[in-house]
Order: sequence, then C-alpha cells, then structure tokens
Amino acid sequence: TFRSEINVTVKEWEDILSNSNITKQDYKKALLAIYKEPDHQATCSQLGMKYYGDNKKGQFYNSSIVQFGKAVVKHLNRFKVVEDNGTERFWHIAIDHGTTLENGHFQWTLRNELVHAIENLGWNNNFTWIPFYTEFAEYVEGRLGEIYFEKGDFRQLVETALLCSFGNAPAEKAAADFA
Repeated sequence: TFRSEINVTVKEWEDILSNSNITKQDYKKALLAIYKEPDHQATCSQLGMKYYGDNKKGQFYNSSIVQFGKAVVKHLNRFKVVEDNGTERFWHIAIDHGTTLENGHFQWTLRNELVHAIENLGWNNNFTWIPFYTEFAEYVEGRLGEIYFEKGDFRQLVETALLCSFGNAPAEKAAADFA
C-alpha cells in the first residue's frame, strides 16, 4: 500500500474542480469513473474494460489522473510528492492510497476530501453518461450474438448505435452533463 499526505482541503478541491483551466474534461471523466465505483476504488484496467470493453484502455484513466495531479501541484505550488528514490509522483495527488492486488493490478482510492468536494459540487448527481453508456453497452452486447469486431471498435459501435437509434439526444445529454 502506498499513501501520502498532501493536506488539500475540501474547499481547495472544490475550487480546483470548478476551474476548467485545471480540471480538463478528461480528468473529470476519470475522477467520476473512480468515484462511481464501490468505496471510490478501482484499477485502471477495470475501468478500461467497463467503459471501453478493453482493459488496455485503462491507460486513459492512468494518464488523466497523473495529468490532473500535475495540474494541481502546479496550481497550488506548495508541495511535491517525491518517492524515496527521488522520483516525483503525481497520481498520489487525487489518490489517497494505492494497493497492489493479488492479480498484480494496482487499485486506487480517491482522497476523502476530493470525494466530499465532488459531492458538494453535485458532480455525483451529474454523470448519467456512465450508467447510460454501460446499460446500453450491455444491451448491445446481448443482441450481437456471434458478431466479432476488433478491440477498440466496440465503443465506436455503441456511439454509432446511440446516434442511429436516438438521434443526438444522448450525445447532447452527455455534453450537458459536463457543462
């Protein structure tokens, strides 16, 4: 288990999350995907498989959390998280602790103060794209039968199916959720 204290308050997290110059849309997506999991814990591979149908897409979450951490460190300009070997780490900023699981995957847990900020801002009530996408993906998977497609094509297939079936309404709703 890896843990580091950074002493960022709930109010500071709220300000950071509300600042679009710091918190880019991809960072928000990654934070909310982890937030949605039980106890706000997840591995990147688990999220990649859940939302993209490919555990290798977990790199999106890893990269987003690391880049978010860099942006927070730069904005606050008052601390660095440095490991014993002198390497600066950024995933520690949004993540309270990480644990290596038996399968070798690394499970992250969001910081409590960050969780409270997400809730105070109402973000926890404003990410319908995640359950909608998952529910629709499960529906499509159940209807595809013996059709096979390349890794990475599944998300595109679902997005295309959404647009063909429902017009732009889901896309507009998802966009509105991030506004």
